[in-house]
Amino acid sequence: MRLGPSLPALAGAIFVFGAATAASVSAAPPDDACLFLTQAQLTSVLGVAVGAGTHTTPEYVKTCTWALPGDSARRVQYLTLSFQLGPRYAVAKRTMDQMMPRLKVKSSVTAASGIGDDAYYTVMASSYTALNVAKGSVAFKVAMYGDFPTNKVEAMEKTLALQVLSKL
Repeated sequence: MRLGPSLPALAGAIFVFGAATAASVSAAPPDDACLFLTQAQLTSVLGVAVGAGTHTTPEYVKTCTWALPGDSARRVQYLTLSFQLGPRYAVAKRTMDQMMPRLKVKSSVTAASGIGDDAYYTVMASSYTALNVAKGSVAFKVAMYGDFPTNKVEAMEKTLALQVLSKL
């Protein structure tokens, strides 16, 4: 089966978004992302048992990833929480606003109300939904990867983001 131009476009958009939002090592956001959401909170919101969060490397702890078991009821493969500096949030938002209309896959950037000082959802195809939140000088992203209904994922991400905000 031949992959169309939409798959490379999606991969490129995710790469650019990640590069635009990656926090530097000397950044001031909270130190350990895994401390902001508990297994119990995630299990309650996602509806499936969730294991302990892990860091990609022991040295970089501003991102935490929780893998979900097998073919979970929500079909979510994993969830991440990533902290970044507030100014990088604005750059990422502008970048996504400019990039989304050019993608050849279904994608969108929409405002999210009632969360932090500013927030927006990024949706790419049916496999990536992220909620990006700014509060004061700190910003973070809650992202779910997998195949799932966008409206349900956005509601789950909002619940999780509010839980993170309560600890800032």
